Amino acid sequence: MVTITISGAAGRIGESKILLEDRGTRALFDFGASFGACSLCNEEFLTP
Repeated sequence: MVTITISGAAGRIGESKILLEDRGTRALFDFGASFGACSLCNEEFLTP
């Protein structure tokens, strides 16, 4: 049976992680850093 665990992303931009588990094998998908932790380097993308 495949298990899917989602972490982060709720109410945030970035920092999404998805863990898939099946029969002892795990795959982690990490979709980037939190914009809050790195707001200075992403400042031009967050302004209206």
